[in-house]
Amino acid sequence: EIEIIALSSSCSGPQLMKYTFPIGEDQRDRESYFPLADFPLSEGITYAFTVRGKDLHDDWSEPSSCYLFPY
Repeated sequence: EIEIIALSSSCSGPQLMKYTFPIGEDQRDRESYFPLADFPLSEGITYAFTVRGKDLHDDWSEPSSCYLFPY
């Protein structure tokens, strides 16, 4: 399972939304991609995203580094 958190404007901004989706058996040994269409983004705004994953023992990883995305 993967969890993506969108933050407003900066890595220390407030959380806007959280998106969690499962990773199928056939995707576990390779990179997985997700569409930003799943988030209601507004043009001209910069968003920050972090990602974390859940392992087969239901333990979450630490969130990734924060990535800024100007839309």
